[in-house]
Amino acid sequence: MFVFFRILLVLFVLASDAFALRARFTWDRNPDVPECVGYKVCIGTTSRVYTKTVYVKNTASGVKTVALIVNGFQPETTYYAAVKAVGVGEESDLSEEIVFTTISVNLSRQLAGPSSGNPYGSFSSSWAVAENGNYRVEKSNDLSNWEVLETVNVSNGILSYVYMIKSGETQVFLRIGKVP
Repeated sequence: MFVFFRILLVLFVLASDAFALRARFTWDRNPDVPECVGYKVCIGTTSRVYTKTVYVKNTASGVKTVALIVNGFQPETTYYAAVKAVGVGEESDLSEEIVFTTISVNLSRQLAGPSSGNPYGSFSSSWAVAENGNYRVEKSNDLSNWEVLETVNVSNGILSYVYMIKSGETQVFLRIGKVP
């Protein structure tokens, strides 16, 4: 059995069109374990009791970070997650467990066509958030590269944001995250 490495997991909660939640997990791969063929991300709603396991194959050599997006989380639910490395015929111990609570999502969008202010149009999004505070609004065109657009202070439980579509954009994804 090879020695497992310390894993850094980072969580982003994303809202999809069907109001289901997704989480993006990332961790550093261990270059000292060449026999590692993949990883198992174990998830559950009770500490160290995992009801969902997602496997990701260890395919890209030379890449430092592994990323995985997992679907199907419920709003306002606390989850526990850990990762284990999978070798040929063996598995490592589980990593340290992380705990996260999903937000309440009530997403609405309104599209606006071209105008004199923006010839490409715009759309507005509103999210109902469980607690007031500062939230970061981020944008991506490919769900891989994210750009911080603005930090918004929410005091009424609703975060509203208007995005101005840019030339050549065929798809835009927005996400919010509570600023600690």
